[in-house]
Amino acid sequence: MDYLSSAQKSNINEIKQFAPYIKTDIEAVKHALSYSWSNGIVEGNVNYLKVIKRQM
Repeated sequence: MDYLSSAQKSNINEIKQFAPYIKTDIEAVKHALSYSWSNGIVEGNVNYLKVIKRQM
């Protein structure tokens, strides 16, 4: 994971702070980048239902 070690050495503070969070769940990140499917449609529907619930 060369990109994570270089991210931790970055001059950009936000990237330095984000890199440890990526390392904590690196397996999920690897799977997210290697598979072509997504649950974006489901998440969109859940978000829509939460908006409706808040309006009630």
